[in-house]
Amino acid sequence: MDKDGMFKKLFNAFIEANSSGQKQKIQHDCVSFWNSIKTAPDFVRLYNAKKAELEGTTRKRLISSFFLSKNENIPSNLKSNDISCGIINSCSSTFSAVPSTASCSKLTVSNDKCPAQKQLTEELNIINADLVGLMARDNMRILTAKQKEEMDTKKARKRQIEKDIIKKKLIKSVRRNFVLTRKKYCKKRHVSTVPVKLIRATNDLHRQHRDTKFATDTVHHLCELASFFGPANTTVISQDDKCRVPIGITAAKMQAPMLMHMEYRVRLPDHDWVIGDRHKLIPSVYAGLVISENGYGAKEAVTYSGPTLISIRSGKHSSSNAMSHARDFERLMKLPEFDTITKTMDQNAKPIFIFFVDGGPDKNPRYPHTIQSAIRQFKKYNLDAIFIATNAPGRSAFNQVERRMAPLSRELSGVILPHDFYGSHLDINGKTIDEKLEILNFEHAVIAEYVCPERSEIDLIDTACIDEKWKMNHIRSSQYFLQILKCQDRTCCTEPRSPFFNFFPQRFLPAPLPLVYSPSISIAKSTEDVGKFMSLFQNEAFANRTLPYDFHCPSVSSTVPTRVCIDCGLYCASLEMLKSHRKSIHNRIVNTKKKPKKIIKKRNEELLVQLDDDVEWMNRENVECIEETEEDENPVINEVPIIFIQTHLESIWEEDC
Repeated sequence: MDKDGMFKKLFNAFIEANSSGQKQKIQHDCVSFWNSIKTAPDFVRLYNAKKAELEGTTRKRLISSFFLSKNENIPSNLKSNDISCGIINSCSSTFSAVPSTASCSKLTVSNDKCPAQKQLTEELNIINADLVGLMARDNMRILTAKQKEEMDTKKARKRQIEKDIIKKKLIKSVRRNFVLTRKKYCKKRHVSTVPVKLIRATNDLHRQHRDTKFATDTVHHLCELASFFGPANTTVISQDDKCRVPIGITAAKMQAPMLMHMEYRVRLPDHDWVIGDRHKLIPSVYAGLVISENGYGAKEAVTYSGPTLISIRSGKHSSSNAMSHARDFERLMKLPEFDTITKTMDQNAKPIFIFFVDGGPDKNPRYPHTIQSAIRQFKKYNLDAIFIATNAPGRSAFNQVERRMAPLSRELSGVILPHDFYGSHLDINGKTIDEKLEILNFEHAVIAEYVCPERSEIDLIDTACIDEKWKMNHIRSSQYFLQILKCQDRTCCTEPRSPFFNFFPQRFLPAPLPLVYSPSISIAKSTEDVGKFMSLFQNEAFANRTLPYDFHCPSVSSTVPTRVCIDCGLYCASLEMLKSHRKSIHNRIVNTKKKPKKIIKKRNEELLVQLDDDVEWMNRENVECIEETEEDENPVINEVPIIFIQTHLESIWEEDC
């Protein structure tokens, strides 16, 4: 006998019979009645006897119906005793409000008012239960590729269900709170206007990339290395560029909030475009990261706090590239605020420098100018090692400097600086007619130090002493990582100033290796195996020195064999570097020309080309001829006449005499 189901039907019958009563009292009466009958010595016989007695009574049919649903095969000749009838008749007054047409079919009607939301909730509970098991397998490193795909699918479905549930709740709340009366005067009582400020679009949903875990593992290795050697030997700097700040006329939507009487007519500019071509300022942010003492290799020891340097350049007369960042580094080394980050107790540069940079085509670690500027710093400051790393494309928001840039982003959002403080340097069509005056107007808009175009970039190093043999002994490059270290030849490099080579006698950091459990522990053999990358010192224990650093990088794993020198086994980050290496070291000429999908931009002897999955700067001699897209050095700007704000605000109303 299903007592739970019978009690539920009994409770529904009490509610139907007393629809106007309080639910708490109804529940109390129902529980009292149930407790009195379920303890009877002859419970089943009691119900069957009551069934036979109440068949002719319409008012009592509702109570007897739920007994009939469970006991249809009971013989009809069973008779009830007087005591049993008295127990049930004692509560007959509770059902005095039941209509004569009431039937047991009403008891089976579902009371769910939101079936769609209930269905979503049940599906969400099932998904959560499945994810618990899948995540447990993932933590134990026994998750297969198919299960990994299933877990990602369930997570995506879970996010969608949670959004749907929130949306349904909001719709329900809006309908409940904004049902207004038809009387127009009463409607006004529900309306209250307040000043609001809309935020600009955010990029919370970053673009996913298949190299994210690989590049992130390199960043974690460098943080562990900085923590292990401590702040006495290591400097960590994170750098990136902010969005460019336009210089022009401030638009109406950027004004401060104000209250005004509507009898006055106010006219403000209705545009916020830049007045002239490339009239923008480029803020470059450099964050020195403080390393906690006694980190013992924990990557969390590299904190987000420390001094910050912001260099601002003209977007028209200067550019942000590897050479401009090198110039800013020279300035950074002279600032007293960075002495605790960059210098030792004797005011010399710390022996190990780590840079986290942007992954742009002219700033990434494999770009030739980035390598040349790193060599300059390495030789000038007598460093033991210099490491430059970046995140995967689309994931630069995880750079540590982004936390420093967040307050700056808020203040610069929507800001447009004045363009004609010293007088207009533009003609009526917005073209520059006075370059000297233009530079003065750019400089006036900057409160901090302004970098003049003539001093914006640092000169390239003399490559006479930096040949391919020197690079072969000191440099290892890869897709997202650059290493420059001292060699063991004391006629070439001085004695090390840090204990780095005592713990890494092989000098260069090995390639990241992912571990898999299938069923025993092993190293993943390809990028298709789902594994977890090891920590720095675990990786050092399993290291295979002959393995190229990008062997487990998903986006370039297929092209790794083509970037390895067949004579000495050296891995190069690009075909251009491989060509130069084989030509100088092995006296072999290699055809490394590539046919890009598109030529985006030209700069001297370099071309910014679009390849399969990336955008890179390449020398003209290494690019196959295709239809080139010439970029006009002086592009035609919009022929929009300039109306100054004083003229635009002149009143059109005439005063009455």
